[in-house]
Amino acid sequence: MDPRLPLHVHPDIHRARTMPGWVYTDADTLATMLRKAFARSWQLISPLPWPDHAGACVPLRWLPGSLDEPLLLTHDGSQVHCLSNVCTHRGAEVVAEAGDHPVLRCPYHGRCFELSGAFKSMPHFAGAIDFPRAEDNLTAASLASWGPLRFAAIAPDTAFEALFAPVADRLAFAPIAALTHDRAQDRDFTFEANWLLYCDNFLEGFHIPFVHPDLKGALDWSQYRIETFDRSSVQIGVVADPADAFDLPAGHPDHGRNVGVYYFFVFPNLMVNVYPWGVSMNVVLPRGPGRTTVQFRRWIWDRARLGVAASQDLDGVEQEDEDVVMSVQRAIHARLYRRGRYSPSQEIAVHHFHRWLAKLID
Repeated sequence: MDPRLPLHVHPDIHRARTMPGWVYTDADTLATMLRKAFARSWQLISPLPWPDHAGACVPLRWLPGSLDEPLLLTHDGSQVHCLSNVCTHRGAEVVAEAGDHPVLRCPYHGRCFELSGAFKSMPHFAGAIDFPRAEDNLTAASLASWGPLRFAAIAPDTAFEALFAPVADRLAFAPIAALTHDRAQDRDFTFEANWLLYCDNFLEGFHIPFVHPDLKGALDWSQYRIETFDRSSVQIGVVADPADAFDLPAGHPDHGRNVGVYYFFVFPNLMVNVYPWGVSMNVVLPRGPGRTTVQFRRWIWDRARLGVAASQDLDGVEQEDEDVVMSVQRAIHARLYRRGRYSPSQEIAVHHFHRWLAKLID
């Protein structure tokens, strides 16, 4: 790190300078972000098999390839629990594969837990003093949902309802409960660039005329608008043809405008792209200071409107984004580069995002 280039981002975008180049290449900085931002975040865990009957258990990896936290979904006959999938004896994985289990039995030394996570029994522990204690139960994680989409957190620093309120409120008109997962459209893209560069790129439409010529043709660039909230932001794209836009009800903040897409960002790594046909999610997973995986997952409420205007050739747009952020990654380490400035009109959400990160890790 160069001590002459502090991480601090000025709160006034008209004065602020961007993140210094070392932030995008430094392994210690990434580790700090994972610990302070990701470990305290809500993460999308859909789509996955959901335990829908007593005894059903589904193991999962939370933030796979980044934090790899082993979790376990269980159904105890009355509710679904999200638990640590790590035995409280010696740290073994408790359940390796999805299936039905009347109790949770660690395969290493036989410690047993109820499906709620409560300690049940342990062989050869007679005489152990002050045993069992609360710490011998499987630690509970948190679950939340938005329509059919499920989220989990291991140590959230904010309630899911508060975090997701700007998305849920703006889309109160939409048939979120009717969303169905389109598994055929699932994509995982891995590329050689820092996860921050991918998020920075998403958070501004500044680059669209230069990087996405087809998308530029679908949007009325003069009406492109950005709004920021507490830990999220939205970019609003307007289209020329009302047939390609949402049918927004009276009283909606965007009523009267031909909105064709909402690009929401939810801190620290979730992109919620909403089109007249449904929702496309991008989950950004850091793999290292110069490597990222993006998981694309799509849910649909109106298949007849797939591909309208701003949602044409999403795979092609993704490739254009990856190409440009990889080009930045190849250059941003340069000794002759220090840091830039923000466009006060176009990089509002980027500045907002950087301010959040700086507060966490500076």
